Amino acid sequence: MWKRLRRLLRFCIALNFLFFGLLKIARLHFNQTHPIILNDTMGLRALTFYYFSAAPLYIQIVGCFQLLAGVCLLFKGLRSVGSCLALAIQTNIFLINLCYSFGPLVTIYNCILFCFLAFFSFPYLKSLIVSSYVGIDS
Repeated sequence: MWKRLRRLLRFCIALNFLFFGLLKIARLHFNQTHPIILNDTMGLRALTFYYFSAAPLYIQIVGCFQLLAGVCLLFKGLRSVGSCLALAIQTNIFLINLCYSFGPLVTIYNCILFCFLAFFSFPYLKSLIVSSYVGIDS
């Protein structure tokens, strides 16, 4: 049962990363194109969308890494690479959503996704850390 749950979780996370990666590469995510007037009443979320829209190359690079993580999560031999890459990307996204006040639902969704990724990545990270310590002592 745990094996099926982990497989389903990995598949759902991979689809999430593939979907949002494609949105970023196609410039459908963070696509604020009209100029805005900066003032005190402007929300932090609108300013963040405008800020990220001003750096389309950054958004497309993040999208490429999200696609890479999603593809790696789909293949058995690349699970460890995909889970560690996805955890790093999701940490970045979670902190952006948390610090720039994207709203409680988005933050909770990203927190849950981060926790699932941490749960899924733990065995790979544990073996990576243990093998690095063994290599130092040798």
